Order: sequence, then C-alpha cells, then structure tokens
Amino acid sequence: PQYAHLRASMLAYAHINLLAILRRFEPGEVVRVATDSLYVQKAALRRLDGVGAYAAPRSPAAPAQWRDKGEQLYMPLWHAAYAPDPEYVASIKNVPGSTAPPIPTP
Repeated sequence: PQYAHLRASMLAYAHINLLAILRRFEPGEVVRVATDSLYVQKAALRRLDGVGAYAAPRSPAAPAQWRDKGEQLYMPLWHAAYAPDPEYVASIKNVPGSTAPPIPTP
C-alpha cells in the first residue's frame, strides 16, 4: 500500500510540473502531451530560456530537468497501409452487452 501511495503522489508532482511548463506555450506550439513529457515545436523552445528546470541542449541535464532530447514525431503517411499489431488484435475481446437495467442519472 505504501508503494501505491508513493507512486500516486510522485505522479501528481510530475503532472504539476508538466502543467506549469505547458502554460508557457501557445496552443499551436504544443505537438503532443504525454504523461511525463511534452513535445513542442523546435522554435518554441526559446520560451524556456531562463527557466531553471530547463537544460539547454549543450549542457548536461540533471534528473527531473526538462531538456531537448532531439526526438521527432513522424506523422502518418498517406500512401502507407497501417495495420494493428498482432498483440492488439489478440487482446480484443468480444464481450456481450450488459444485462443490468440502466440507471438514469439526474
């Protein structure tokens, strides 16, 4: 039980930090928001200059510091045929609908 509590509290701090950094960007500059990372356009990194929690690309980053990892997101290609992974197809279960009566909410 202590581990679950510690994990939940640590995750809350990560979300607070994520939201604090997210507020610095315009909606068009943010490409993707994940649990513990934020993908922004390269030109938007100038907004983090002077932020103590941000490590510039040429300086070594300490744990829990925001940094430019040089990753890129690739958009789907119009000519590619995308198929789900076999693991995803195997995990799909055909579950029948519930027979419980509906409970209306006021």
